[in-house]
Amino acid sequence: MKKFIVAIFACVLACSSFVANALEHDSYVPEKVIQITKKSVNVRATPDGNVLYQAPIGTLFEVLAKEGTWYKVKEAYTGNTVYVSSSVAQLLTGEEVYDVLMLRYVYGDEDTSYYHTTHSKGGDMITQLSFEPYETKELGQVVKLTWNNMLAYPDGRSQANETYYLGYIRGWYIVLTHTQSIWNDEITPLETPIIMYGAAWETVDLYCNGVLYNGIDNDYYQSR
Repeated sequence: MKKFIVAIFACVLACSSFVANALEHDSYVPEKVIQITKKSVNVRATPDGNVLYQAPIGTLFEVLAKEGTWYKVKEAYTGNTVYVSSSVAQLLTGEEVYDVLMLRYVYGDEDTSYYHTTHSKGGDMITQLSFEPYETKELGQVVKLTWNNMLAYPDGRSQANETYYLGYIRGWYIVLTHTQSIWNDEITPLETPIIMYGAAWETVDLYCNGVLYNGIDNDYYQSR
């Protein structure tokens, strides 16, 4: 019994050390951020200037200044300075910014996964996202995301596949930079990193490429 308790204590210490390391290196959270509230919002080089690209709903930017009806902002991953209209964004300050703190999404008190269901005549595509702390020789301490897609057919059949992603917590967002083979653990860099943001409406939900994934406690979900 004593060995069992010691083992549990060691596990807790190891997990605490991992979280502390993540906090030390990746806990920067801006004082002010905006979250995009509309689909496909124009992001510009200057106010009323050239459109650089369109940001999906849920995207976060660090606020540098307010210039008339425009926010001068910094991109989360690249740090580039761009402009977004204030009419398509929600300003978050103070405690509101805590809602998008990514450490609480990955290292929360609950065993939580994130779900999104797409309905079609051919069946329902149920996507489940689950995070865990992970360590590799190549990348060191990272966040591992298990991305599970299950297609549920109307006749009761189902088909599922999993993809493993590796990346880092950056305080107010998560960046996934690599995939990992489910067969031999081989790690391959992504051509385009995947950025994930917390939803800022007093929920435990995530945005990825404009799709909202709802946070649900695993025990609750499995009991339904």
